Amino acid sequence: MTLAAVPGVRAMIDVSDGLSTDLHHVLEESGVGARIEAARIPISDAAREQARRTGRSALSHALNDGEDFELLFTVEPGDAARLLADPPFATPMTDIGVIRPAAEGAILITDDGKERPLRAEGHEHLREQDDAEE
Repeated sequence: MTLAAVPGVRAMIDVSDGLSTDLHHVLEESGVGARIEAARIPISDAAREQARRTGRSALSHALNDGEDFELLFTVEPGDAARLLADPPFATPMTDIGVIRPAAEGAILITDDGKERPLRAEGHEHLREQDDAEE
């Protein structure tokens, strides 16, 4: 079974421009907002290694670096619980947050429970194109 065939899946994007940026693409196209929990975001070994080299946090790398070979998708809440309880394939999935009304925008809930806006700080193709045209 492919992920696109799973009941309740509503939107999907590959995380090639960074989770923060690709999440914003989904939210803008769908007209919704999101609340994402930092503690739930998977941190790869590569992000941890980058953090050691750059001084930025591993979470910052997980949110903003691209080429993670991951998919970001939204699914109806009841279907999400069933999908996580009984996955149709071996690829790991992680629930990182919830979709909310568009007025909320993208919110990151930090490890200490504080909320802050989650800005799109990954790779932005249009920004590069605009810079090239100037």
